[in-house]
Amino acid sequence: MRAAVILLYICLIGGRTVIMLYTC
Repeated sequence: MRAAVILLYICLIGGRTVIMLYTC
């Protein structure tokens, strides 16, 4: 559960562009 939250945070921080968010 904790790993998923960390992964989501990295995804949000890393996904600056819409395309990056889409790939996440």
